[in-house]
Amino acid sequence: TPSVEVFILTLRAAIRRNQVIFEQLKQPFELVVLECLLDELASYYESSFSRLHALISVHLDNITSGLGDEVREDGLYKLLPLENKLSSLQVRLDRTFKTLDQLIATDEDMAACYLTFRQETGAPAPPDEHMQVELVMETYRTRMEDLLDRIAEIGRQIESTRAVYALSLDNTRNRIAKMDLRLSIAAVSLGFSMTVAGFFG
Repeated sequence: TPSVEVFILTLRAAIRRNQVIFEQLKQPFELVVLECLLDELASYYESSFSRLHALISVHLDNITSGLGDEVREDGLYKLLPLENKLSSLQVRLDRTFKTLDQLIATDEDMAACYLTFRQETGAPAPPDEHMQVELVMETYRTRMEDLLDRIAEIGRQIESTRAVYALSLDNTRNRIAKMDLRLSIAAVSLGFSMTVAGFFG
């Protein structure tokens, strides 16, 4: 597929860059692959969020714009499937974030990522030799955390917009109820006046 082909090209470019840099800055092959995979995953989550954020913002603007009840109700209905997609994205993103968090919390797990060291020495890397892995994972953990914060923020905007819309509906109902009451009082008064007038001829 096109996305796989793009990833392969990106991975090849990263491997070439890693081969030509200074020896002390080089990363093991497995870390180059790991970083490319995490970058691809983070970019996918970010692009998915950007698309949802753009669509949700349009409907939130329609709901709060005062263009009419039909436009506002249409915005609310169209917001529901987008909100479901946003929740699904949040769940997947949260799982990725927690996985990275768990790996960063365990030195042995990070050291186990050095596959080249194991192949060359026949033994796992020492638990305290994990700085490169930790830097890579911490970078993408931070990106995931930032995206989770942005999802939470737009979730709060959706709830606030719903609350404002509900308040607006309550105010409209109250105005209608007051008008009905006034009309009823006027009708009773008119009927009473006509009755009195009829009684006295």
